[in-house]
Amino acid sequence: METTSDTVIKFTDVHKRYGAIHAVNGISFSAGAGETVAVLGPSGCGKTTTLRMIAGFEEPNSGTIEIGGESMIGKRPYERNVGLLFQHYALFPHMSVRDNIAYGLKHRRWPKATIADRVEEMLSLVQLEGFGDRWPRQLSGGQQQRVALARVLATKPKLVLLDEPLSALDAKLREELGADLKRILTSVGSTTIVVTHDQNEAMSLSDRIIVMNRGGIDQIGSPSEIYAKPKSRFVANFIGRSNWLNGIANSANTRGMANVIMEDGTVLTTDSVGVNDGAQVSVGIRPERIRLVPESKRKAQGGANQFVGKVANAVHMGAEIHYEVRCVAGPLIVVSPSDGNSPFTLGETVGISFGRGDCVVFPESVQ
Repeated sequence: METTSDTVIKFTDVHKRYGAIHAVNGISFSAGAGETVAVLGPSGCGKTTTLRMIAGFEEPNSGTIEIGGESMIGKRPYERNVGLLFQHYALFPHMSVRDNIAYGLKHRRWPKATIADRVEEMLSLVQLEGFGDRWPRQLSGGQQQRVALARVLATKPKLVLLDEPLSALDAKLREELGADLKRILTSVGSTTIVVTHDQNEAMSLSDRIIVMNRGGIDQIGSPSEIYAKPKSRFVANFIGRSNWLNGIANSANTRGMANVIMEDGTVLTTDSVGVNDGAQVSVGIRPERIRLVPESKRKAQGGANQFVGKVANAVHMGAEIHYEVRCVAGPLIVVSPSDGNSPFTLGETVGISFGRGDCVVFPESVQ
């Protein structure tokens, strides 16, 4: 992992143990100037410990952490020029919005006139002009989040840490403020680390995603790379949803394709999977990559993999319909666009197809 002149934060082989528990197990990554990187994973994967080590609340047992090319080992939180947005905002209830935003600036002894100008600049940035004299209790949850973010950004930190920034909001507000949060971070050019367990939050806010699992890193990549080309079954399941069919790799060929034989003898054609013939594998297919047509049109639908199945269930999800379809290869969940009506009825026989490039294949030992 190279360090470039615009690298803001760099982890190199960082370990953190609590007694016998290896919370973070030799992770390495970096983030460049102006980049937003999400650290994503389930509870207990090590992401919060990673955040705490960046902020200076925990020290690693080994490895190095650099911010701006300078080692952070042994440095206290206030020596790191890192801004942290807490999950529950932590606004001072006895201070006005203006004083909350100005708090860090006063602590750093900025001139009064400069503080006043900077606070007004931050109020404009988070679209809260005219709210400076209000108290936190007079604000909605979304407005409180904006004030907390303005307070973090006001001091121009070298690195911004966001701890589950949207988790305290309801679903609709998360969607609205997520786009606004991305706009704000982009406009100020902050290098930002977002720590979250929410895949949608990670996908919508970040330029790259670090997927953590059991203290280590399973994959690093852009949201599109992580979704389309997961490197493990864990990543494929954690980012989005996948159908899984089990079989045996067979007859790899020189055209970059391979066959997977299902338990009932059904043959799936996939891209070359890089495993030996006879290996037990799991084949994953995203629900939206599967196409359904009436049985009468099955032969004309195309696609490397074609089957017949029956619709076992249909759930309307607004702009989508989630079908459960049963076929010889196994049960499948299929996501199709909706125009308000379901084109397929329960019990109907349908044609099923997906391309060889729509599959991801892993040895069963790779989870």
